[in-house]
Amino acid sequence: MAWIGVADREALQVRPVASHGDVRGFFDSAPLALTNARAKGQGFAWRTIREKSAVISNDIQNDPQTHMKEQCFERGINSLAFLPLIVEDKGIGVLALYAKEAGFFDEEEMKLLLELAGDISFALDHIEKEERLDYLAFYDSLTGLANRTLFQERVAQYIREASAAPQRGVAVLLVDIDRFKTINDTLGRQAGDQVLRRVAENLVRFTGEPGRLARISADRFAVAIPDAA
Repeated sequence: MAWIGVADREALQVRPVASHGDVRGFFDSAPLALTNARAKGQGFAWRTIREKSAVISNDIQNDPQTHMKEQCFERGINSLAFLPLIVEDKGIGVLALYAKEAGFFDEEEMKLLLELAGDISFALDHIEKEERLDYLAFYDSLTGLANRTLFQERVAQYIREASAAPQRGVAVLLVDIDRFKTINDTLGRQAGDQVLRRVAENLVRFTGEPGRLARISADRFAVAIPDAA
């Protein structure tokens, strides 16, 4: 049996994202918390991610450190290994492997599995960066609103839809922050960023439709209104 878990820092737990073998009901009682208070510092997943080093038990039933002895016994599991998934020197997840044979995870086996964990870590890092690049291509990282590119695509779509219905119109509102450069020059870039976030929040509350909003330049926002009278 095997599974991959990714650390969810907000939920303070390891979130299983892939598995193979008989894992039915296994995670219901597995210690997957990321805090000492909840896991009492004993969960193997927590230890592996925190210490960024492998945790091995080659005799589960006689190892006082292991948990879930009953569940492992029912599945015929006698050895386990938890390997850290590390990205930029930070533990981001765990690769957990279980074997029927006692003493399965010897030095030679661990060398191969550590290389596998490294490959998985690289893949997860690559996926995360690709997702980040895809996001930045269409969204403003400061406010979370659509950027100019995505806004133009949405407006073009609204216009195509309106052209098929003579009674429909499309309106575009531009919202500019006066003297924004003065804020940056006198109070600093951090204060300017706070103003931009607050304006974005106010616009979202005002329109109730964040998907129709965008930050299209440094101090300018836009609102698209389909079905405009």
